[in-house]
This record gives sequence, C-alpha cells and structure tokens, in this order.
Amino acid sequence: MCGLRAVSLISVIFFTCGSVAAVGGNNYWYPKEQPVATTKPSFPGNGYYIYGSQPANGGLPATTYTQSHTTYTRDTNFGGQSANGGLPANGGLPANGGLPANGGLPANRGQLPYGTPTHIGQTIYRSQPNYGGQQRYNARPRQLEYKCIEANLQYDCVFYNVHIDMQSRNVHFGFENLTLNNQKNVTFKNSTMRKLPAALLASFRQVEVLNLNGLQIEEIDTNAFAYAHTIQKLSMSNNNLERIEDDTFQATTALQNLQLSSNRLTHVDLSLIPSLFHVNVSYNLLSTLAIPIAVKELHASHNRINAVRGPFNMELTILKLQHNNLTDTAWLLNYPRLIEVDLSYNELKKITYHHFFTMQRLQRLYVSNNHLVALDLYGRPIPTLKVLDLSHNHLLHVERNQPQFDRLENLYLDHNFIVTLKLSAHHTLNNLTLSHNDWDCNSLRALFRNVAHPAVHDADQYCKIDYHLEHGLCCKESDNPYLDRLLQCIALTSVVEKL
Repeated sequence: MCGLRAVSLISVIFFTCGSVAAVGGNNYWYPKEQPVATTKPSFPGNGYYIYGSQPANGGLPATTYTQSHTTYTRDTNFGGQSANGGLPANGGLPANGGLPANGGLPANRGQLPYGTPTHIGQTIYRSQPNYGGQQRYNARPRQLEYKCIEANLQYDCVFYNVHIDMQSRNVHFGFENLTLNNQKNVTFKNSTMRKLPAALLASFRQVEVLNLNGLQIEEIDTNAFAYAHTIQKLSMSNNNLERIEDDTFQATTALQNLQLSSNRLTHVDLSLIPSLFHVNVSYNLLSTLAIPIAVKELHASHNRINAVRGPFNMELTILKLQHNNLTDTAWLLNYPRLIEVDLSYNELKKITYHHFFTMQRLQRLYVSNNHLVALDLYGRPIPTLKVLDLSHNHLLHVERNQPQFDRLENLYLDHNFIVTLKLSAHHTLNNLTLSHNDWDCNSLRALFRNVAHPAVHDADQYCKIDYHLEHGLCCKESDNPYLDRLLQCIALTSVVEKL
C-alpha cells in the first residue's frame, strides 16, 4: 500500500510541478543546478553523467514553433537557469521511487550466459555475450544448430525444419559431444538442403540408414561422406543432383543400398562403389551405365543410356533398363546369372542367342516397344526362360523360334507384322497374345489345332479390307502369304514415292 501511495505521489508531482525535459539539442533533464564552469563530469543523475560546461542552447532563446494560430515554446535553459523551473528531477524523490534497480534482483537475472543454446523454433542459435544486463544477438547467428527432436518405429533420429542453402556456413548437427550422436537411422521432415554439408555425418558417425529424399539437394560437399564408414543404405531420390563426383563415396565401404532416382544426374560411376547390392538410378539423364562388380539388383530405367559397361559380375540377377537408347545387347555376356532383364522401350533391332547362350538362370526377358525386325533364339534356346515379351515391334517371320516358344509359359507377340506361327502340341504356354498382326488364315487354323482358346488372351475387333476374323483374329486368305505381303509392300512403297 505504501508503495502504491509513493508511486501516486510521484505521478502527481511529475505532472503538476515538473516540466517535461526537452528532447534534442543540448537540453537535458537535470536533477539539480550545475556549476557553469565545470569541464569534468559532476555527479550522475538517473544513471547518466551530466556535463554542465555550457548552458542549454548556448544561452540562445528557446525555439518557437507556430502551427495554425497556436504558438508552442520548448522548455529551455536561459542563461544557465536549470530545467524544470529549478525543481529537482523526479520532484525531489529518489530515482525509481526509492526502489533498488531491477527490484533488488541481480543485473543478469533471467539472462543466459554467453554461449548458451537458445531455441528459436527447431533451430538453435548460440547467444552472444551479456552486456550491462542486456541479452544481445547479432543480425546473423554465429552458428546454426539442428538436433533430433523425434523418433519413430523406423527412424531413431528425425530432424524437422532444417533449411540450408548454398551460402549457409557454420552448420552444426547434434551435440558437440559426438558420443551422444549415436543414432543409426536418420531422416528429415519439412526441410530443404540445397547443399549437403559435411557437418551432418561428421557429427553422426554411427549412421547406418540415411534418408535424404526430397530435400532439393543440388550439390554434395566434397567431404560430405568422409565419415560415412557405417552407412549401409543411402536414399537421395527426388532431389536436383546433376553430377556425383567419382570420389564422393570413396569412404562408404559398407554401402549396400543406394537410391538416386528422380534427379537430373548426367554422371555417376557406380562401378567405383564395389560394396553395392541394390541400386536405383531411374528417372535421370544418364547416357552411360557403369555396373558395380557385386550388385544384385539394378534399376536404371527412364534415362538416356546407350552404353553399358562394368566388370564381369556373377551376382547380378535383376536388371531394369526400360525407356533408354540401347541399340545392342552384346554387353549382356558379362552378366550370366541374370534372372530378369527388362529392355523394353529401347532402340533394339535384333535379338540373337549369341548374347544369351551363357545364361543358365534367365526366366523373364522383356523387349517390347523396340524396333525388332529379327529374332534368333532358335540356334540355342534359353532353357530356363519362362516369359518373353516381344510385343509392339516390327517382327515378320518368327517360325524358326518354335523350339524356344514351346518352352515358354508366357509369350507376347501382339502388335507386330507376324504372318505365320507354329507351336508343337507339347508346348507349355499358359498365356499367348496374338492381336494386331498380319496373319495368314491357313496358318491360324493350323495354330489353333494345337493351342486352346483359353491360352489366347487377346483378340482383334475390326479388320482391314480383304481381312476377316478367324478365331478372334484378323487374317487374310492367300496361297503364298509372304509373297503376297512382299508385293503389297512394294506397291505401297511405289505409291509413297509418287507422292
């Protein structure tokens, strides 16, 4: 109650007896009159030293301002007369109403000592020294720090709201005591990282699984993986990487699974990472594929690959190379233990058994949507092959491949120019597609004596002129089917040349 009365008394005296100190110029609020000739600081008033060598305004009259019809005069010292009409500052009461500074608390009460981490969102900024009881921060933080703030069933370290651009410097992850950064499965959420810094794995040196998908990474720091000796699975898909230098993964001696799909890569030499078992570099801009020596499964679809190289590999079993620019298959000789090969949507014109004769395990071969005009698997059939997709090509004559066809379970021949086809009564086919070809009707009748209708899983709906439906497929009656097609082709060519 006494305190409230004191404050009220101060307010009354202040607003009734005292004059407001002028702001600007040399006008000060003086606690009492000062000696005119003083050249050194006298005594402090409210925490400030008063210099009283000259009267306010140099003894000049106060400045008068006129606005409309009202005249305002600023309170000023004239001829050395003290401000406030000669009254002491605060109406003669002690500063702060007689209360000690800071309410009697120490000057630094509530302030953080220098170097204490201060959380702002999920980012930690190191505080600056404490000056005069005031906590100060530089315009730019001295160091960005990020710590794991969550764990789930899949990852024991989840970073949130990490934002690093190409100009970011002094980035730090985890604790300064590296023994506390013992997490093995690390991922990021709601984050961007234009450049992968070396600081991440320099702090987390026991990581085995690192998920960097979808962080908009454009560049990898030279030493980003210098301490990545324990990483077994690394995912960097859906980023903006254009090139990975040859020495980037030099220290990743335990890396087995590498995911780099959906970037803009034009260069990455996978053969320099001999520990790899599983690789995905699909949806990039690669023109050359270098296959590692021990990789077991490799996905490299949707690139621009026209050359495949690498050492002899006895481990590779699955190879996905659809949607590329391959023109030959001679390189397949280096991978004799393949089980599945997908070469669809390339620029192949010929398939020959010479490139497959070493394969004793191949079960599935996909070569649809190429430019095949020749198929030669009759010289030495692939004994283990079960699925052969030859659809959407330019095949005309395939009868000689009957020994290979009879061994298959699934054969796709639709959307070609095939005229005749033969299968033995002992074939093993369960699924056969034949639509959109140029069938000879006599050949179809002979074929369906050995092939049950349930095995044929497609049909034509509309036929060209001179063709009609037979067993659900368009065919043409002809005594010499190939000669008839040849003459028809010559006639069409002549018409085109005349145009």
